[in-house]
Amino acid sequence: MEPQSNGITKNFLIKIKMSNENQTYIGTYKVIRFYKSGRKVLIEKGLTREQAIEKTKQFESTKTSFVGFDKQFTSSKYFK
Repeated sequence: MEPQSNGITKNFLIKIKMSNENQTYIGTYKVIRFYKSGRKVLIEKGLTREQAIEKTKQFESTKTSFVGFDKQFTSSKYFK
């Protein structure tokens, strides 16, 4: 297994995704600016899904970046 830059192995992330695939996420969301270079900049965290959607609408995409949102947590306690 080859570790990723953040120290989490790819297989571990795949296992998390598979175990949480059929469950509902109950945690908060984070809004992130994603750059073509792979860089990510956190804009805000601790939002509901609806708040995250509205926040992403406030930002326009550019040739080098766009704003999106993602789950803030991956622990199984945030899935029901």
